[in-house]
Amino acid sequence: MTEPRRRTTTLTRQDRPRPAPGPGTDPGRVFEAYERAGHADPGEAWAAFTAAWNWASPLPHAVPRHGPGGPPVARPVPGGYALFGRWRLPADTATGPWLALPLAAPRETAREAREAREDATESRPDRPDVFVVASRVLPRQTAGGLRAVRSTAGPDTEFRLDGVHVPAGFTTHSSGTALPARDDGFLWTAVTGMALGAASRLTDELAVLGPSPVAGPAVSPAAAAAELSGLLSGERLGFTAELYNRPGLGQLISLAAREPLADRVRRAARLVHHVVTASYERAIPFPSDGGHNPLASLVTDSAAILHHLRFTVDVRPTEDIGSRTGR
Repeated sequence: MTEPRRRTTTLTRQDRPRPAPGPGTDPGRVFEAYERAGHADPGEAWAAFTAAWNWASPLPHAVPRHGPGGPPVARPVPGGYALFGRWRLPADTATGPWLALPLAAPRETAREAREAREDATESRPDRPDVFVVASRVLPRQTAGGLRAVRSTAGPDTEFRLDGVHVPAGFTTHSSGTALPARDDGFLWTAVTGMALGAASRLTDELAVLGPSPVAGPAVSPAAAAAELSGLLSGERLGFTAELYNRPGLGQLISLAAREPLADRVRRAARLVHHVVTASYERAIPFPSDGGHNPLASLVTDSAAILHHLRFTVDVRPTEDIGSRTGR
């Protein structure tokens, strides 16, 4: 069976345009720019974003260890990467809920870091080199192949990963500009914009499907798309009402209905996943020429954004940071 054709192409980091705007920009402009990018090409929007902005920079970082098998490696697998190798977890980072696993140590020479990255990603420098995992799973034996190793360097914990899966949405590039904790609002706004844009693109694609080669569904794709699009429009209005600091716009949504930005992000994540799932299911009776769901490749290209949005507030938790989004 022929696999569905991917909608996007992989570009080298040099070929990717740097996403604009960045932290400190009016949050409404941030949202609009990334929403457009997510709608136009969700796969490339995420690739460009993570190449430009290292969102994992504030997280505790483990230190990669060189052993008999060489440095840590990350091998592409469906939906993300499989990690292999050894890292050292300093004692003062053991309590962090999330942990970043780079392929190269920050103090390695540029040549050593480049060689490690190229070896670890099969000579594809455009692939990510920082991978984020939940730190609570590291010290325990798991079905995924994690094994704790006694460290000879004192109280630190050294561990080995043997094929642990990291979704694409939990990856970034160490060469990207670091996003410190004060830029959480920018990160959340940009990712929410990309996700809502990708979901809107799915409803656009759903609306033009047909005719079905099998018995027609009770609700036409166009009608289903209109309903889902309406839900997205309502969420977009609520989200942007929290971002724009302009007279009159906030009146479009009652003060009682307004929420902290973190809650809005969680709300948007739930809706986006509902829209994506519903769009995919509505498209099932309308297979492409190869017999595949016509939205399959677009859902695949959106997966990294959707997964990151689902967890972004938990990965970098802070107090209510509505005032940190550039106002």
